[in-house]
Amino acid sequence: MSTIRETPEDRQVELPVLLERRFVEGIKRLAVVSLHPGAGSRTAVQIVAEQLVQRGVGIGVTSVARGWLDDDDAVDVPGIVLPEGTFVATAASVLPEAPNLETLELVSGDTALGDICLCRLRHSAEVPVFGPDDPAMLRRLLDRLAALSDGPALVRGAWERPGFAAPGVSDAVLLSVGAGYSSTPEGSAAAVHYAGEILGLPRCDEVPADRGWREAAEAGTPLALDRNGHVLESIPAATRNPLPVLEALASELAAVVLPEHLSDAFLVPLARSRLRCTLVVRDATRVRVSPVYHRAWAKHGGRLRVIDPMRLLAVATNPSRPGGANVEGFRELVAAAVPDLPVRDVRQDAEAGSRKSRWKFWS
Repeated sequence: MSTIRETPEDRQVELPVLLERRFVEGIKRLAVVSLHPGAGSRTAVQIVAEQLVQRGVGIGVTSVARGWLDDDDAVDVPGIVLPEGTFVATAASVLPEAPNLETLELVSGDTALGDICLCRLRHSAEVPVFGPDDPAMLRRLLDRLAALSDGPALVRGAWERPGFAAPGVSDAVLLSVGAGYSSTPEGSAAAVHYAGEILGLPRCDEVPADRGWREAAEAGTPLALDRNGHVLESIPAATRNPLPVLEALASELAAVVLPEHLSDAFLVPLARSRLRCTLVVRDATRVRVSPVYHRAWAKHGGRLRVIDPMRLLAVATNPSRPGGANVEGFRELVAAAVPDLPVRDVRQDAEAGSRKSRWKFWS
């Protein structure tokens, strides 16, 4: 898993100081990824923004809608409590609901709610935040937010639409999960473990796959590569079962590069066979496979690799379950599931912040 390691000094540093240190390492655009509704990602964004602004660090915030939007769908516009001075990118159509937002710039964009406005929050308030989901536009918007605030830009979004967290759009990821994600707290912690495995997938070093992946992207079809990265065969995109093609190449096959997503439909026949190789996608947001098939593929040496690795920064946990009951020790369960990552309870930190105490980051 590709993670940022803590030092003993880090564990005694308040949130903004540590974030500033990590932003110096190249993290200017941070994606807050919610594994499910109720994961606590809004609280995580609220805490980060509040603590940074308190220390005089500017910050920009936007959000990507959850789910897939059709013409008849109601659009979810989350409200996020943000401190005075926060720069916000949100749909112009929601501005009447947010009188505390001062409009700075209008950005033309094809979103479900029309154009986007870049604004500054005059006074601390809960504001509706709805940004674009087009990756190129979102990258430009995050860069503009960072320029306006002279600080980091945060984008909140959901696991089912992870393009906003992809390398090139965001520099790093903060993962958010609640105890209510699964029927048991242990199941929720296991989901974090799997998400950490996927988001931490390493760069493909076994095979020189960069050129092959670019060729696959241009052709729009998966390509089989030998150990030197040379193309052996293309796999027609309409092929329901790639196993016969790949088994015929077994003596030379080293990797398969996929231009789009790796899905269960592609992986299942391979996982059930004795064939093993390296499957390569652009980045971890392109992996959409079930944990059971991922484990079956890896059990006898199958590998998943990426062209562009992601940087998983930390995990924020929410101990509450549907109905309002809190799960004691949920943070500890998650920390045990991802021992290489800092893990923090957002509910505890939000309550500490409301008492004006000096809470520590990921300690």
